[in-house]
Amino acid sequence: MFAERELRPRSQRRRPLENQESDDDDDDYDPHDDDYDPHDDDADDDADDDADADDPELTDLRATQVRNMTQKACAAEAPTCHLATPRARRAEAQKRYRARHRECVAEAKKRYREQHRVHIAEARRRYWENNRERLLARQQRYRENHREQLREKERQRYARLREAQAVLLREKNRIRRIRFREKKRTAKKWKSLGPLTLGIPLVREAHPELLREKKKKMRN
Repeated sequence: MFAERELRPRSQRRRPLENQESDDDDDDYDPHDDDYDPHDDDADDDADDDADADDPELTDLRATQVRNMTQKACAAEAPTCHLATPRARRAEAQKRYRARHRECVAEAKKRYREQHRVHIAEARRRYWENNRERLLARQQRYRENHREQLREKERQRYARLREAQAVLLREKNRIRRIRFREKKRTAKKWKSLGPLTLGIPLVREAHPELLREKKKKMRN
């Protein structure tokens, strides 16, 4: 194998990659390497490196290695959004959009609920019927795990109801007192006017001609 290996001048050999062993490395002695020279000088190696720098193929290889290492470093430091699946990228984009346009999204949702009220109610009803047992079990677990929080919410709700009821009762009493005072003031005003007298007769007087004709008829 080593005898059939193609031997190239040192100036035309490619530089070995990092972290990889190569037969062309002069630091390791290989008894099967026909090109090994124990009296080789380091100055000659430096000259060979200078010659390798002029090799366009070797230059392109080194540039590719540097570019790959740079891309890996940037990928390690940058967030992993570009490495995620399309679904995760779409979810992240939607989250950013909702954060930037919160009012617009809320208005669009409100319009959708108003326009599709019947459809949404029917969908919720079907979902409840198809998943009744699972939803009831989840509600039971939630009540058991958040018993104290639910009690506190109930206390706050009843306190708000009592306060609202007290405000409503005070408003009703105020209106009732205003109406009572107005009624009492009106009665006192009518009483101060005394008995009422009508300025016009309650019975309409008959015409004189009609009275005379009536008397004639009674005489006959």
